[in-house]
Amino acid sequence: MDWKKAGLYAGIFALGGAAFAAASSGLGRRAAVSVVRKGLKLKESVAYTVGSAKEGFEDIVAEAKAGDEAACCCIPEETCEI
Repeated sequence: MDWKKAGLYAGIFALGGAAFAAASSGLGRRAAVSVVRKGLKLKESVAYTVGSAKEGFEDIVAEAKAGDEAACCCIPEETCEI
């Protein structure tokens, strides 16, 4: 029998039991709810920031394409593929 693996499994079992006991207690439950609430707020904040950045990049790309089209229309000899 490998004692390292047995110790690892026993440690995981003990940690799981402690987590279950903490979650079932009132204080542990309030702490877990607080952590999840903060995680959800963080998720919303990151989603908003990513959405704002995406809109900004889309505007930049649209302006670049419009500028390329205008440059191609001004010079008749130039063939421009966009």
